[in-house]
Amino acid sequence: MAIITIPPKVAHCGFGWYCYGNMANLITAARVALLFIAVGFIYLSLPHEGQPAEPVWALVAALLTLIVFIGDAIDGLVARARGEANALGAVIDIAGDRIVENVYWVVMAHIGLLSVWFPLVMLVRSFLVDALRALALREGLTAFGERTMMRSRLGIWLAASRFHRGLYASAKVVTFMWLILELAFAMQVARDPQWAASYGPALPVVQTLGVVLAVFTLLYSLARGAVVVWDSAPALRGEA
Repeated sequence: MAIITIPPKVAHCGFGWYCYGNMANLITAARVALLFIAVGFIYLSLPHEGQPAEPVWALVAALLTLIVFIGDAIDGLVARARGEANALGAVIDIAGDRIVENVYWVVMAHIGLLSVWFPLVMLVRSFLVDALRALALREGLTAFGERTMMRSRLGIWLAASRFHRGLYASAKVVTFMWLILELAFAMQVARDPQWAASYGPALPVVQTLGVVLAVFTLLYSLARGAVVVWDSAPALRGEA
């Protein structure tokens, strides 16, 4: 009788099937897949080929966006609960976060809800910070956790603490959901005269709050990125 040997790198996922990697990484992959489904619904809601706008699809996109960001919290909890937390998992998690946030910034600018400067600034920030983290990883250091690359108290508190990681994730989900709901609201006002008469005057306020949230999230991200650069300076000068 033939004996089938499961390769060492194949980990049981707990649901009667097998997969490469671990459950936390699968959740991250699912988040990224769901992200693009949400983006598809955003564009499906827009008027195209003579078809009117459909605000309901923007509402679906907002719900999926919430699930995408909830998944960010779940994958970390799952990794710690299953003992799967490691440097590779941290890198994959950060990569997933970068894909999610940068895609949303680009889409929000592309459909006209934000200036193109928002995604441009965020992309530069992402490339710079992640390049520094890649250098730190070569020295056995990670972005977060016991082997964090952060050196200063401010850096550990602002960039590596669970409090600020959670707060920044909350800022992103609130900002992106607000902008998507703003899109749905604007389309409904444009297509329904009764909505326009009753709620149209509130649209500029809603749009202004969307920009305020985006600016806050952008500045928060830049502040967190700045402490990563600051704490990486000694290593870049060869003093580490």
